[in-house]
Amino acid sequence: DPVRRIELGEMPRTVEGPLRRPHDPHPFVPSAADDRALRCAEILAIQSTGLATRLEALRCRTVVLGLSGGLDSALALLVCVEAFDRLELPRDGIRCYSLPGFGTTKRTKSNAEELCAALGVPLETVDISDLARLNLAELGRDESVKDVTYENAQARGRTYFLMNKANQLGALVVGTGDLSELALGWCTYNGDHMS
Repeated sequence: DPVRRIELGEMPRTVEGPLRRPHDPHPFVPSAADDRALRCAEILAIQSTGLATRLEALRCRTVVLGLSGGLDSALALLVCVEAFDRLELPRDGIRCYSLPGFGTTKRTKSNAEELCAALGVPLETVDISDLARLNLAELGRDESVKDVTYENAQARGRTYFLMNKANQLGALVVGTGDLSELALGWCTYNGDHMS
């Protein structure tokens, strides 16, 4: 008989009480402020050196970046600024775009504007609402159904714009997604996952 059956009885409990233990929610973040600052500087150096190396290899002097006003895109912008400074390229080669849609708040838009102004980087605003509406209409939907299709139409609209703008400028798109989003599945396929 090619199939063997194994009977499993009740597992004996070897530990009394709950199986819990304390754990550090941030195991790779140093607790000492000086060590943490050093680690952050090291991470920024690694990321910006990688981007600078890629830009040099491609002989590319322009990058395109979608800036939402959130932490992920702010970090991506800081990496771009550091890479451009390392290469002694003018910061106006960092082309940032605020791409508001249906749910964009004034606060996040204001964050993007203030960050670009502080760093001396140009920011252009392009509303992607019409692009998302067109896509939803082609699917026979409207804005009243606020589901995953509604959200992803906006994310893909932003990537569509950024990729085409990069083609137009002979630039490289710098993605703003991070590994935690990817691990959680909190990203849009062919949208921000393209990072």
